[in-house]
Amino acid sequence: MAPRPEDARTPGALTVARAVEVTADEVVVRLSGLDAFAALKRTLRIPRAGIRAVSTARYDGDGVRLGGTAIPFTDIRAGRFRRGRRRTFVSFEHRDRVVTLTLDRRAAGIGYDVVVLGVEDPESVAAAIEAA
Repeated sequence: MAPRPEDARTPGALTVARAVEVTADEVVVRLSGLDAFAALKRTLRIPRAGIRAVSTARYDGDGVRLGGTAIPFTDIRAGRFRRGRRRTFVSFEHRDRVVTLTLDRRAAGIGYDVVVLGVEDPESVAAAIEAA
């Protein structure tokens, strides 16, 4: 996927398709254009205190789509999904290039148990989140 000009100008951006900014207090995900349209969300703020684990492993979960996009026979997923009591926000095109944040939904205050983001370099994004 070609870099988007707006992502290249975002201070602290660590991804090409999605702008992920890591601060001492929170992780801010900014979606724009088709990514925002597909996910039905522009900005997601995740308090650092609510992050229990960070992973770069392949994401194989889905569940029932509550709002967003899931294109059959592809890895393209964006929006809100639910499996049992677990609520997930996803935005990715490749299940192998993702950063998965496991959250304490009550502490995070955002209503998700898991956030899965497609990024160009999952290891560096995960390292930045764990280091901050």
